[in-house]
Amino acid sequence: GAVSTSRAFVLAVLVATFLCWRYYVNPLLLLASLALLSLLINPLLFWQAGWQLSFSGAAGILLWRPLWQHLSRDLRFYFRYPVQLFLVTFAAMLATLPLVLFNFHLFAPVGVVANLICVPIVTLLALPIGFSGLLFYPLFPQLAGLLFQLCGFILDLSLIHI
Repeated sequence: GAVSTSRAFVLAVLVATFLCWRYYVNPLLLLASLALLSLLINPLLFWQAGWQLSFSGAAGILLWRPLWQHLSRDLRFYFRYPVQLFLVTFAAMLATLPLVLFNFHLFAPVGVVANLICVPIVTLLALPIGFSGLLFYPLFPQLAGLLFQLCGFILDLSLIHI
């Protein structure tokens, strides 16, 4: 029921639908339309930090996308994805920083470092391993269990040590 989860799900469904119809929609316009629609349904969402951070982080990623795609275009494949992941995380943090300061009156530099380290670890390792476990579960439940344990170990390691 979190705002960010709902936003991500609705955007994913809309993007998939538009791709199936081969209909191009500007991603920033789609995000702004979804923000407006959510405020029409519940105007008080505007004052929730979760709503503000979710939409500003997504908007920051979309606004900075041309720059980080340009910066990483000449890199080899095995460097391009981690660099883009780092730049996407950085763009979301830059976009949400003013709202974090406004809502929480606090800037934690260690949070920046932790996000820049943990987001790539979770995205590159934990999520693919966890999704593999879901795929293998119906046919090989023992293998799926091992994959889930490995995913949990990686998440535990990133939460405890970083």
